[in-house]
Amino acid sequence: MEKLKKDKLWIIEVNTKQDNKDFIIADLTSANIGFVYQSVNGKCKMVNFKIYSYNQKQSQEVKKILSNYEVYYNIVESQKVL
Repeated sequence: MEKLKKDKLWIIEVNTKQDNKDFIIADLTSANIGFVYQSVNGKCKMVNFKIYSYNQKQSQEVKKILSNYEVYYNIVESQKVL
């Protein structure tokens, strides 16, 4: 999460268990943070999120939200201009 200290458009790709989906959606929505998600059916039901962070304040909020759940994440700097 160190990358998120820069004010750029970041995409945080998150994988988590299906059980966490509704809680994460509620937290992100209440914090007014943009995201999309897709459920993945298989042996272990998982959900993939793409969370969009536009500045350090949102990045800190995302970090705080995700710390409440067992998640795997990857941070990617978007090449798109804001």
